[in-house]
Amino acid sequence: IAVSGDQIWVRAGDYVGGFLMVSGVGLYGGFSGTESTLSQRNITTNPTTIYAPVGDRVTYHVVTIKAVTGVRVDGFTIQSGQALGTWPNDVGGGIYCEMADSSYVVDCVIQRNSALTYGGGVYCGSGANVQFERCVIRENSSTGSGGGVFSSASGPIFTQCIIASNIATNNGGGAYIEYVTGTPNWLDRCILSGNQARVGG
Repeated sequence: IAVSGDQIWVRAGDYVGGFLMVSGVGLYGGFSGTESTLSQRNITTNPTTIYAPVGDRVTYHVVTIKAVTGVRVDGFTIQSGQALGTWPNDVGGGIYCEMADSSYVVDCVIQRNSALTYGGGVYCGSGANVQFERCVIRENSSTGSGGGVFSSASGPIFTQCIIASNIATNNGGGAYIEYVTGTPNWLDRCILSGNQARVGG
């Protein structure tokens, strides 16, 4: 079991998700298995994927960042999450964030996740102050709002991210943001493209 201060290095490959992050732990993908320092990894040549199997009704969220501080998820593809249950398992198919501070999601691709209600790719609720840096959030869907990203009563920050080709049946194909806390500058040098929704693609 990981404890605060640990770094977990993950070798290239595909891994079944349902990861529950622990305060102070860094989870890093992109390793070949021969590295001795973090700087030696290459996330492009050593792709590392965390996913939920198709039809899985147990892994509603591929990665959960809840009631923690100082978490880092770095260098992964996070895909195929299916948040199709009842609350809170109907939101945040890819990443579910709640009550999280000083936490980071960096250089990740969050793709092809779905949610019944909110946030197919990413859900941030109830004080989820998570920073997303250089992430690609694409091809996610929600039958409610926020195909790519849904945030409520939180203060996430997205820096140099691409939010593209996401779909929501109702509002905010790319992102749906309400009741912002903390800094209002939640989008910094991001690209939003090709998202679709009934209101606010």
